[in-house]
Amino acid sequence: MKITKEIIERYHEGTCTAAEEKAVERWLQEAKAEQSYPPAVDMDRMQKEAWQGFEKKYRPLPPPLHSQKASSSVWLRGGIAAGICFLIAFAYGYYSYQAGIIAFPGKKQVDFIAVFAPKGKKKTLLLPDGSKVYLNAGSTLRYVKSFNDKRLLILEGEAFFEVAKQPNKPFIVQTKNSQIDVLGTRFNLKSYLEENKTYVTVEEGCVRFSPDKRIQPIILTANKQATYQADNQHLDTLTTHNQIGWKTGYLVFDGDPLIEIVPILERWYNIRITISDPKLYDYRIRGRYPSPSLQSLLEDLAFTTNIHFRINGSQITLYK
Repeated sequence: MKITKEIIERYHEGTCTAAEEKAVERWLQEAKAEQSYPPAVDMDRMQKEAWQGFEKKYRPLPPPLHSQKASSSVWLRGGIAAGICFLIAFAYGYYSYQAGIIAFPGKKQVDFIAVFAPKGKKKTLLLPDGSKVYLNAGSTLRYVKSFNDKRLLILEGEAFFEVAKQPNKPFIVQTKNSQIDVLGTRFNLKSYLEENKTYVTVEEGCVRFSPDKRIQPIILTANKQATYQADNQHLDTLTTHNQIGWKTGYLVFDGDPLIEIVPILERWYNIRITISDPKLYDYRIRGRYPSPSLQSLLEDLAFTTNIHFRINGSQITLYK
């Protein structure tokens, strides 16, 4: 099935057929998928009508648990321009939520779209400029509905970005405690709210990483990774080649301690893991697992580390 502007519009609005939906999602997953929408797609009209329709159809949902002040949020249907719509008053480190608008201190309000990938799921989406984003499980990406002089996004979680080159429109990704500035590149950014570390890995091109106002920004080029520890403002850089396997279905561990692997597995499989013995926290795990089932992964870990496991529904217990 050829992907046309009419199908893209129906996909945004939630009115396409099941066959059209599957065709669009297959198109998004293709390695050589187009990096822009089909010609003549009226993004402004499409998004306006989608918002109006879904605001009438759905009642507001509770805000995320980490928000400090909240009013309402509105769910839009999943897809390229779907997700949760929030009003974020972004002022010195805290958010407040309302539908679809973000207000920066001293600036006019800006319409945002948010896309959420729940635990156990991943999503792929195209941005209005043609950039492609792979969103990892348990992550939320918010982006400005209309990219005018710059392309602004806010990430909570992990995502891989294939940024369309537009030299006159900087591509800016903000997290809880850092900012990434790029013009056109491929990079991975990981910054979950419940973790104190931010990871930036560049596959192609270069980015400017600004982890904190008190730390000098650094330039990262291909195969370079920076890790920022927020609680002690510590910044490390290294050369890496295998840190973004999740995008293609690989779990990759390179001597990581078990305590750091647990939240990755919890998001990947939508499970809850308990380590019964603190002595297991520092067990180092190495391996590259292609789309592993939970059972096979646990069995492999048990064989290589002498760790035992017990499964009770979605509850996993690790013990010696």
